[in-house]
Amino acid sequence: MTTTQTHFYMGAINKHTNKYVLPVNATKKTKYKCPVCDSDILFKSGKKRMKHFCHKAKSKCSYYNERSNENPIHIEGKRLMKKLLDDKQKLFIWRKCECCQEEEEVLTLDCYTDKMVSGEEHYFKHGEKKCFADVALIDDNETYFVFEIKNTHATDEDRRPSDKWCEIDAEDFINNYANRRNVCDEIEIECVRDIRCNDCEVKMEKKKEEEQEQEQEQEQDPLSLAEEERATRAKERRKRKAAEGVMADECAKVCENLRPVRQVGPPVWSEEQWREWKERERERKRERERDAAAMEIYCRKERDRERDRERKKRGWYYGVDGLVLV
Repeated sequence: MTTTQTHFYMGAINKHTNKYVLPVNATKKTKYKCPVCDSDILFKSGKKRMKHFCHKAKSKCSYYNERSNENPIHIEGKRLMKKLLDDKQKLFIWRKCECCQEEEEVLTLDCYTDKMVSGEEHYFKHGEKKCFADVALIDDNETYFVFEIKNTHATDEDRRPSDKWCEIDAEDFINNYANRRNVCDEIEIECVRDIRCNDCEVKMEKKKEEEQEQEQEQEQDPLSLAEEERATRAKERRKRKAAEGVMADECAKVCENLRPVRQVGPPVWSEEQWREWKERERERKRERERDAAAMEIYCRKERDRERDRERKKRGWYYGVDGLVLV
């Protein structure tokens, strides 16, 4: 005996409005039909199982029971995305950078033009390749944006335009839509493409360029590398000598300005300048004396510590009666 599994995500067509409706938005008072066979179906909403559609007992259609060539979750994700675009729903699509994990905006749909329509299994050309999109937003007969619904396998990046498409996880997309509280709010959808942001791309390109330069340098003749090293060392030596020469000239100028010039006749410095110079000399002398005193105290403390360490090694310690040998 074979058992069939009911797929709770699959929606139905409202017979009054002819619109596609998900189980979470359906009611028991409304009549629905199957999107495949157009036969009347049942809507079940109980306490034990979640809301879902199913065929009647004698129906031969397997849309809600058995798996077809295409996964039903993938089908439901496509139809839900198309329904949101047809209803002109406000959408905000974002993604995370796989490198720095920063979030960035992919697409914001808050105002639709009159020429915008949605298409399922939309055919378009990318370069010389012929491609089919799960769902596409078309503006004036041109592909505005492509929505790929991911269930088991990711879409090949080479077969889609770099900045005009996103990939959405089907199961998370359906569950988040079913569990949302406010129907009028903007719907946030995460793009699951494994790509880097612009800043990380620039950093990776710089890193690749540096690696290529290093590889090229390693492939060069070792004699030429040695010549380059000698040239760089000679250049650094010239820079150091030039800097030392500049510093020596500046020091000489400072010393000349501070040194009193003795000439025949009256002195060059005034009394006030002489007084300032003597005060500076006294201050320098006091600083040297303070430094010498501090150094002497430090050396004495170090000698005391060394003596204590030697005594501890030999078994001496300070007790109540003074220095005692163990």
